[in-house]
Amino acid sequence: MKLHHIRDVSAVAETGSLRAAGRLLGITQPAISRSIRDIENDLGAPLFERHVNGVRLTPIGHAFLKRAEVIQSEMRRARDEVDQLKGNFVGQASMAMSPGAAIALTSRILRSFRRKYPKALLRMRQDFFQPVERSIKSGEIDFYLGAYDHELSSTSLSVERIADNQRVIIARAGHPLGNARSIRELRSAQWIRPSLANRPDETAFEEIFERAGLPRPEIVLHTTSTVMTMLAIADSDLLSFLPMQWLESPLIKSFVQPIPVADVALACPPLCIVRRSDLPLTPVAQHLYDLARNAAMNYSMDRKVPMAPMALSVPDPILAE
Repeated sequence: MKLHHIRDVSAVAETGSLRAAGRLLGITQPAISRSIRDIENDLGAPLFERHVNGVRLTPIGHAFLKRAEVIQSEMRRARDEVDQLKGNFVGQASMAMSPGAAIALTSRILRSFRRKYPKALLRMRQDFFQPVERSIKSGEIDFYLGAYDHELSSTSLSVERIADNQRVIIARAGHPLGNARSIRELRSAQWIRPSLANRPDETAFEEIFERAGLPRPEIVLHTTSTVMTMLAIADSDLLSFLPMQWLESPLIKSFVQPIPVADVALACPPLCIVRRSDLPLTPVAQHLYDLARNAAMNYSMDRKVPMAPMALSVPDPILAE
């Protein structure tokens, strides 16, 4: 087995077609077909099965691809690290952030990183932890910063709790209910429910109304996009409940306002930084990690968010499901 076999398997799995994989890699279809056949013969098992629209991974192929992704990521890191240790600070580093963390911290992290490594490629992804968990395990993403509930994870990862977190109720600027100070005053409002890091949190919000003896809130819009949520709030009388970091952007603050109800606490998962615990980061990625960690801690101290550092480690195999 050679490295180009691993590359070819990944390309075919990504595109779902031998021809498309060949175009992606700049090689002919017969060449990539021969490569896949060679590695299947070497392994003594089929990695793909043919169907009318192309090919798809077999169960063995899925297992092999997980290992292949780790190998490819570590090979890239090895090349980057050698270059960086030689003084050539190029290569790439990658991170994922939850929407709230991205709004509050992206500009701080980006400015500092670009000053030191102007030629390095920085890859940033906005998402919650669970969708990027596999990418962290495979090495495609170096680390995650954002809302994290460690009870939902069974991976072997290093988790540092940066600070507790909370949500606020947000409305458009000048909203008729903008001066409300209790949840009862919002009983007639209609709501946007955004996708949250933890599905039980969505139910917990609705239960706040029940505990106050009120009907459940009338949710009329469910969004999965930061942009869609903010546009809907700004252009209507709909309310939403979002992490307080959403108010950090000067652009967002110009057209929305918080409604500081005093009789409920809208808790949410703490702000954490998560990475693989078994392998070191490259120098450039380690610098990015340190920048992100420090930016999050400084943000929490500046805003007097309760800090409760706690390292967590779950000793499951790195590729455990």
